[in-house]
Amino acid sequence: PAARSACAPGGAVFDAFFRLVADGARPTTVLDTRAADTAHLAARGITEVVAPDDVLAAPGPHGSDRARRGSST
Repeated sequence: PAARSACAPGGAVFDAFFRLVADGARPTTVLDTRAADTAHLAARGITEVVAPDDVLAAPGPHGSDRARRGSST
């Protein structure tokens, strides 16, 4: 994210990360500048990229149903 505050408690990245954790996922983070770098993602074992808005806007008790499928952020 452009602002470090997004990663701090109350920020979108922080909230999305811990919502995925609460759903049982094992998320990781990727710089937004590397999110489309398929070689980088493959080297890290990342199979799906979701943005914080995708997680926070999704229905359900903790957000995205992607978390229950084991995706990464």
